[in-house]
Amino acid sequence: MFAGKMFGCLAVAALVAPVAAVGETPSLVPSRASLTIPYSLDGKRVPFWTGNSLVVEQSVLGVASPSVLVFDSSGTQVLSATLTIPEAAQTYVDGYARSADGSIAACGASYASDGRGAPFIALISADGNAERVIRMEPYWPVLITVAPDGTLWTVGYEQNANRSEKSGVNLNASVLRHFDRSGKPLGAFLPRSSFRNPVELNRHHGYLLTSADRVGWFHWLNDGQGAYHEVSSAGEITSYPIPRLPSLKTDLMVDGVAMPDFGDVFVSMRDAGLHEGYFVFKLDRQLGQWSQTVLSGPRVAGDFAVLWGSSGSDLVFQLPSDFRTNTLRFFAPQR
Repeated sequence: MFAGKMFGCLAVAALVAPVAAVGETPSLVPSRASLTIPYSLDGKRVPFWTGNSLVVEQSVLGVASPSVLVFDSSGTQVLSATLTIPEAAQTYVDGYARSADGSIAACGASYASDGRGAPFIALISADGNAERVIRMEPYWPVLITVAPDGTLWTVGYEQNANRSEKSGVNLNASVLRHFDRSGKPLGAFLPRSSFRNPVELNRHHGYLLTSADRVGWFHWLNDGQGAYHEVSSAGEITSYPIPRLPSLKTDLMVDGVAMPDFGDVFVSMRDAGLHEGYFVFKLDRQLGQWSQTVLSGPRVAGDFAVLWGSSGSDLVFQLPSDFRTNTLRFFAPQR
């Protein structure tokens, strides 16, 4: 477990992770009945399957008190909560995550009516009440996840009061950080200076996820560059290049990353400017390489597959036709 581990000494391993040649491409097959959510996911921000539930931000961007809905594995709404930041005229939530006990963690930034802003981590209890709001400046978190032990992991970077890196900012400060639920630092990894482009630290270009014994961060650029980093419970980081599409002619679009209980990492990717379909890749850590896998069933030109996350050993997908019916589909590797 992650609790109580102070990762002062950091071991880093960088692996070359090519895409394996595809012979007999393994399949992902339906593993349980599909699930219909009684709420439209079309155009909603931050839907993600986390803590065995679907978490959806209900509000429009930049309201004073954003609200979040949670649907359990049967499709039943189990929580409707409002996040209130003291003195905030506008609140922007960049990420939500649900813990095993049903509580919600959120990260983002809030602004007073005079324009003053501050980054935060907020905790909402399982009954929907505010538990704690933690101011984080000068560190502005943009991604958040909750480990099984309840501790918090974030990706972000230090900025000044104007949300700029031009002055008064430590570019060697770590971007991946570990906190307890009071906001006490437990560990910090990967200096800002090691990233050539701040877009890699944007919430639109990254996914942060945890399992019982590791935390993973997948980030990318439009040109197809990027990396997947994992921190083990021993505080060791392993970094893998992200998989490459057979050909990338416009911009890379990543439609989701998931880490099921059996340990592999899956990513759904496509060329954003073309209608040639999507690709799902799996990372085999033992081999240190990505291999292509496919969803069983008919493929339609221009399809994409949104990977909302994982539920136990299942991957949670949504295909284009599913958005009309708010349907989620569950797949697992063919055995």
